[in-house]
Amino acid sequence: MRKSYQEPFLDGALIQEDRLTAAAFLQEALLNVLPVPGLEAIAQLNPDSYTTPEAYIRAQATLWLQDLTLTDTADPDASFSDEWRVQLGEELKTLPIIHNLICLLGQTALTYADLLDRLSRRLQLPQEQPGYSQLLLG
Repeated sequence: MRKSYQEPFLDGALIQEDRLTAAAFLQEALLNVLPVPGLEAIAQLNPDSYTTPEAYIRAQATLWLQDLTLTDTADPDASFSDEWRVQLGEELKTLPIIHNLICLLGQTALTYADLLDRLSRRLQLPQEQPGYSQLLLG
């Protein structure tokens, strides 16, 4: 018996994968017009500014999804509820940077450097701060 994605399968089982196109995945996601965090948010974008991954993710949710109520606890280091995770995933699909990222990754295989370059050009990100585009992608 083997496991894939925490599901048990018999050794001789055939596992298939169905993939959604970018258009199908994003079909019902209405775009949110919030801007990409600017250079003034570099400290907030930097994961080294946080003591735990949970604190970083909550801070990013607040930064990127400003009017969304994603605080399921007052403790920034607490684990996430399943409902919170689902809501976060749905809300992330509304961000133009996520639409662009999914579209770019769906076209062809890219190196990380090529992905950063294409995303930076498409979104016209400022180039004067080294590492800024990397911080945007977390």
